[in-house]
Amino acid sequence: MFTVAGFFPSRSDKLRCFMPATFSQVKIVAVEKKINEIVNRLEKTRAERFPDLAAEKESRDREERNEKKAQLQEQKRREKEEQKRKKEMEELK
Repeated sequence: MFTVAGFFPSRSDKLRCFMPATFSQVKIVAVEKKINEIVNRLEKTRAERFPDLAAEKESRDREERNEKKAQLQEQKRREKEEQKRKKEMEELK
């Protein structure tokens, strides 16, 4: 996927833009004329995020622990009900 990282003027009338092909490669492409409409659209969609990765990981881990606890409680409840049914069946016999 190619994204325009920025326009940088060269010595001639042409502009060059850096378009990352992969994380390790940067291709330089000569552009005849800068199209402001496209550049403006790209600038509007730019979103710089500085996530707190430690907090996100802790939150995700907490949710996973809570889900696991809920599953264990549900399993214990089912086992308890099953034992109760077995006990009632034995009493009826």
